[in-house]
Amino acid sequence: HGDRIRRVGLGRDITINLDPASKAHIRVSRSNGGIENLAITCTNTLANTVGLQVSPTAAEIAARTLTQQNYNVFRNLSITNCSDGIKLQTGPRAASGADSGIFYNGFYDIHLLDNIRGVYATNSNTTGSSVNSNNFFNVRVGSTSTRPNTGFHLEAASGNTFHGIACEGIANGVTPTATPTCFRIDNPAPVSGADNNDNQVFGLRIEANTRDFNIASGARYNSFYGIIGF
Repeated sequence: HGDRIRRVGLGRDITINLDPASKAHIRVSRSNGGIENLAITCTNTLANTVGLQVSPTAAEIAARTLTQQNYNVFRNLSITNCSDGIKLQTGPRAASGADSGIFYNGFYDIHLLDNIRGVYATNSNTTGSSVNSNNFFNVRVGSTSTRPNTGFHLEAASGNTFHGIACEGIANGVTPTATPTCFRIDNPAPVSGADNNDNQVFGLRIEANTRDFNIASGARYNSFYGIIGF
């Protein structure tokens, strides 16, 4: 809970287990830090668990505290058996009128296995900015079980880029997505009503998913280049 904090493990053989009280393994709530070289495993009998959460604290959201989670780097991670593998949630609009933000974070070489939802981008319960201008490289959402329902879910997100990502075996359950889907973009964003526009995907590998795409009407200028399907 501070700027410029970086946690580095000795490789994916180093495992961090869930804190049952908070339901999140790791929360990053400030800027210029990150997580590298770790395996995160949730207990799949628990509900609402999160492997890696990038967000302010619940107390900061409730108090409408201006917060920023920017310029963090997340690299070489394995996240397994969580409700949400990675969750990005922007902070509130402060009383001053300024928006909190989650900008320019980088996610590299991450394996999301047997999570109900792989990547989830949303906002807080007060109007404010969406998850914006983050970059994902070589992130795979995969399955060896009957859990994965949603690969990438952009509920409140614009201007993000995805490079060389993959969805395989997204074919289970009815929540959070009624028809299991690899890449889902909602519109408009909850609470703020912002449009989920201008997200760019370069090189998406899709295989054995019930549905590959669910892009809401009104979500504009979202582009997909170089799709490989099996």
